[in-house]
Amino acid sequence: MRLRRARETILSLFEAISQRDYERAQHNLRYVEAIYGSAQTEYIRGYLNALQGMVESLKRVSTKPLLNGILAAREPESYLLLRREVARQSKLGVRDPVDRGYFEAWVDLLTFLIERKVS
Repeated sequence: MRLRRARETILSLFEAISQRDYERAQHNLRYVEAIYGSAQTEYIRGYLNALQGMVESLKRVSTKPLLNGILAAREPESYLLLRREVARQSKLGVRDPVDRGYFEAWVDLLTFLIERKVS
């Protein structure tokens, strides 16, 4: 049950990120953090760190943050290429669970954006 609630909230968070809605994204992030509470594994900490960075980058107007460049892309092919590269990078010598969680959050966001653009 907890995992399903977390997954639904993460999808809502990704939707808010895709719409650049900082307030809603921040609200969903706090909810995900509350769901996991103190039962966070290293993997979950890495995943949450990535989500926190994504949400914080919504406050920046500049195109420098990676997320702003991703959201500016219009073609699903751009997301596919980037997702493939992030997934590849995540497997290159990354053995730490925190790093795996961090990269997995980016892969999940890109997968969400691909499915949203294609459907």
